[in-house]
Amino acid sequence: MRAFLAALLVTASACSVAGAAPDELRARVSPKPAALSSRTWTPTITLTERGRPATARLALTIRKGSTRRSFRPRAQRRGTYQARVTFPSDGRWSWTLNGRGRTLARGAISVSTRVTFDLPYDLAREPDGTILFLDRSRVLALDGGRVRVHARTPSQELIAMDRLADGMLFVTDFPGNRILRIAPSGRVTPVARVEAPADLVADESGSTLWVASIAAGVGVFRVDVATGRVEPFSDPENPHGIDLAPNGDFYVQDGRRVSRMDGVTGALTPFANVDAIKLQVAADGSVYGVTGNPSGGRVVRIAPNGAVTTVAGTGMLGPHRDGPALEIEVLPSGVVAAPDGAVLFTQIEPVAAVRRIDPVTGRVQTLARG
Repeated sequence: MRAFLAALLVTASACSVAGAAPDELRARVSPKPAALSSRTWTPTITLTERGRPATARLALTIRKGSTRRSFRPRAQRRGTYQARVTFPSDGRWSWTLNGRGRTLARGAISVSTRVTFDLPYDLAREPDGTILFLDRSRVLALDGGRVRVHARTPSQELIAMDRLADGMLFVTDFPGNRILRIAPSGRVTPVARVEAPADLVADESGSTLWVASIAAGVGVFRVDVATGRVEPFSDPENPHGIDLAPNGDFYVQDGRRVSRMDGVTGALTPFANVDAIKLQVAADGSVYGVTGNPSGGRVVRIAPNGAVTTVAGTGMLGPHRDGPALEIEVLPSGVVAAPDGAVLFTQIEPVAAVRRIDPVTGRVQTLARG
């Protein structure tokens, strides 16, 4: 019986300090999770004294090692407070709630924010080397081997992205038939409605977009970002890829080939006999793209004269492994050429991953795996 009573006392004191008299200030903290998958915790704190709502000046403090942060809960109404706690890093954090010169509640939370992904359809590189890539409704960021959420959108499936020099992103919401703009702060706003947008590219100022649509008989639209006005621009066949060249012209997937598209008239000229999508123009004037089907694919490079070479992949699927780029068996989904000569690409099979081809050794390294 004594052990049973002791257990009851421990339970009763879980949200307040053991030994508090019935008429003393008491605190209940909710939710009080043992673990979090994000770095934000927003608990509600209820204060009572003699069984009635009470007020006090509160401080919620978190600690891990030598790191300490304090947060001031805000009153919602008499007896009810709310705090927004941000954990600086993953790990096990202890917390204490103090008020009126004593500890009212305490606990510990394990924070683990590992982000998984399964549909990395496109990617972009920031000047500091951070890799942004899409995964369903999110834009993820890969930095120092760690994946975090850069932005969330109302889309169910983002499939293409273009980044401006100032960090502004434009993305295609494929099932929503629209283009979204994502500010560096993560704020998302709609730009225009475009049927079945498969890829897009912006001018340097971000004032005009060219959107490749795979809707039957549509081709490429030009979009005025300020007004949302959409107008036909060119009619390549079922284009899944487009990018802007330094001279103002474009490269676009056109049926089962890649064509040049005049930047003024939209006129098409055959460029390369390869069915490449998600095109990206590199600094040396070459064009990168990905090819494939459910059985496997390749990353390819198109020289300025239209000659096509394989950069990675065999065209078949096999086990996920790093090694010589021309021997990996993969289905790539997007590609970017980095300033140091490396080639970065996303893949969806055999596993979702972000990978890098070393420009010196020609070997593939997995940077992140979903």
